[in-house]
This record gives sequence, structure tokens and C-alpha cells, in this order.
Amino acid sequence: MIVDFIKNACILAAISVILCEYLSKITKANGFFAQFQSWVVAIIVAFVANAFGFGFGSISWFTSILLGIFVGLVANGIFKIPWMQTILVWIKARIKPAT
Repeated sequence: MIVDFIKNACILAAISVILCEYLSKITKANGFFAQFQSWVVAIIVAFVANAFGFGFGSISWFTSILLGIFVGLVANGIFKIPWMQTILVWIKARIKPAT
């Protein structure tokens, strides 16, 4: 049970990172607004996942918000990893910074 939850949360975090990158390209968000946007996306992804039976397994506001917070924490942590930023450049979700 816990292994399935961790697996689903990691998948949702990856989806959240990719969606946030594409969304931030559209909204041109950076700084605090970009981070706030990523938390909102994580919570929305959690609500959708709970509606389809992933996550904690029960559909309620409380469990969806808890899953969204967890996914947001994981997604924001993953986003800081340099190789993840390289993968986002490869899939054209992020523009490669000039060096």
C-alpha cells in the first residue's frame, strides 16, 4: 500500500513538474508567482489523481489537499536537481539558459 502511494506520488510529481514548466512558458511566471503556480498545479493534479483512484485511495478534499502538498514538496525538490532541468530542456519544456 505505501509502496503504491510513493510510486503514484512520484509519477504525479513528474507530471506536475512538466505541466508547471509548460504553464510557466505561457504565463512567463518567475520567482514567487512561479512557485505559487507550481503548488496550485500540484494540488489540481492531486484532485484529478484522487478522482481516478490514485493517491490515498479515497476521494475527499482533505486527502486531495494532503496529496497535493506532498506532490508539491516532491515536485519542487525534483525541480532543483540539475539533471532534471536538462531533461526539461530536451523535451522542450524549458529554454536552455545561455552560458
